[in-house]
Amino acid sequence: MTGIQRQIEQQMVDLDLQKESTSGVVIDVERAAPPDSPAFPKPLLNIVVALVLGLVVGCYYALLLHYLEGLGRNE
Repeated sequence: MTGIQRQIEQQMVDLDLQKESTSGVVIDVERAAPPDSPAFPKPLLNIVVALVLGLVVGCYYALLLHYLEGLGRNE
């Protein structure tokens, strides 16, 4: 017998044993309760993120305008 045939036969035996086995996993589950207050949105976090993002975008915009203005002078 080749190695593959032995593996297939072993898998078939394992499958037969699994079919005969009636032991199942039992999981006790509790009923989920919604939180008192939502996790998001957090207004302070939104304000901070908006300020930082606005500052970064504003700086890049100013640098872009300065760069484009410099291109116009060199011509």
